[in-house]
Amino acid sequence: MTASLHRRVILILLALTLVTWVVSVVLTAALARQMLLRQIERQLIQSMDMAHQSVALVVSEPEFNRRDWKSQRILSSGPGFARVSGFGTQGREQALNLWFGQSQVLVGEEAPQYPDPEREGFITWQQNEENNTSSWRVLYRRDSERDIWLAIGVDLDNASSVGAQTLI
Repeated sequence: MTASLHRRVILILLALTLVTWVVSVVLTAALARQMLLRQIERQLIQSMDMAHQSVALVVSEPEFNRRDWKSQRILSSGPGFARVSGFGTQGREQALNLWFGQSQVLVGEEAPQYPDPEREGFITWQQNEENNTSSWRVLYRRDSERDIWLAIGVDLDNASSVGAQTLI
């Protein structure tokens, strides 16, 4: 009877140890994801501030409204949107969209077409294309002075893998 009791105590302690490890792993993963998301949002706010200032400068230039200036920068267009050459990443990891009234401008060769803005702030958006789904964290901001909406976003899958690599 003592051996049976001894075996039960050992099994209970092993089970509790296993449960404790599983719970700690789940909590650590959840907290790490929250920290990464907060960092991504801080970086998006900084990128938005820079993009907002840059767009304000470009839009205020007298040459901005010249048709030939615009046509030189358009890479492609579709119903209601135009894709223009952009900066560094070309829209693979981080991308900018602008709305001038009903016209949407995608900045970058591979910038995704974000949903039309409904309100300022963050959203998580699923991009579905050719057997591939990616999650994007997108920040929307309205420039009421110039009647422009700006949206800047980052591919969360790419950001998570880069974030995990920096932790190693």
